[in-house]
Amino acid sequence: TGVLAFFISPIADNLTTALLMAAAVMAVGVGQTQFIALSCISIVVAANAGWYTLPVADETFPYGLKGSPATEADVRAFLARPLVLQLGEADTDAEHSSLRRTPEANRQGPHRFARGKNFMAVAEIEAKRLGVPLAWKLVTVPGVGHSNGKMAEHAARELFR
Repeated sequence: TGVLAFFISPIADNLTTALLMAAAVMAVGVGQTQFIALSCISIVVAANAGWYTLPVADETFPYGLKGSPATEADVRAFLARPLVLQLGEADTDAEHSSLRRTPEANRQGPHRFARGKNFMAVAEIEAKRLGVPLAWKLVTVPGVGHSNGKMAEHAARELFR
């Protein structure tokens, strides 16, 4: 499913891609719970988000976990799952038309690159506070701004290792 999602995601939004992957897994795995379990994602590459849900309880959801059903055990598990946070080093346009500019998002940084670095820094602090190893990796992509296609080329390197 990871390979299929990789090729679909540049042309479909994240929700559509996730729904298509779930439908494919459920269709192929009818009556085969082991197949469905093995089809779960083993690594995630997140790239150039406009804002983040920080893994902290003092920021209100959706910018943090306050008011969400997430528990401290959920946060521990989340931080211990493989995640590649991929940021385009040129994704620094604070006036980009699709960049969220709420006060909560702006506290995360002025643009996508800064917000991504902040997300990683907060995750590192939380992992240390909770005493769990952080299984995340930050990858910056030189010369790339807010471009799904260019980021996908680099994501492939992480997905197909």
